[in-house]
Amino acid sequence: MIFPFQNPIFAGLPQAFLVGGSVRDMIREVKPLDLDFVVPSEPLRFARMMADRLNGKVITLGKATFSVHRVVSKNLSIDVSAIKGEDIQEDLLARDFTINAIACDLASGEIIDCLGGVADLRGRRIKMVSPDAFSDDPARLIRAFRMAATLNFQITPHTFQAIANQADAIRQVAGERIWAELELILACPNSRWTLNHMAESQ
Repeated sequence: MIFPFQNPIFAGLPQAFLVGGSVRDMIREVKPLDLDFVVPSEPLRFARMMADRLNGKVITLGKATFSVHRVVSKNLSIDVSAIKGEDIQEDLLARDFTINAIACDLASGEIIDCLGGVADLRGRRIKMVSPDAFSDDPARLIRAFRMAATLNFQITPHTFQAIANQADAIRQVAGERIWAELELILACPNSRWTLNHMAESQ
């Protein structure tokens, strides 16, 4: 699959990959609210180049060990970070759900889908990348239900069982992160069903 980028602001930039929800939404033909890029090196330099093209500014978030450089402009918000691991495939393997583990090469438009995320999008499935996804970030335990609710997708049985097996880990997550996910769930028409499904995972 090739996803062509027509916007001239991307022309001539260093190697970069559009990742996560940005790619997921574009494949679904939904305009993404923001863009997320990962780059092999010098993410701050890439962010500054984008800021110059968009007449925006760069705000650095996170810690020294892992920073996200946010480009804020009038019409667009872009997050830029370094690839986690040796290459883009290793980065995708560290993500949460297969539908968020899809990348697009900025230069060629080629879709990189080593985990079957496009098929899961078409099948309307929320499937974990691996059980480690939840131990790496227990907030993903509730994020699975939020994504299922907002996208009207189904959590696969294997993923649901992994959530149930690790449910106690949600106690490690800050209350504001949990509430942010719950607010999005409660705003969905199917929120009652989603909350009941969450209760079944306890």
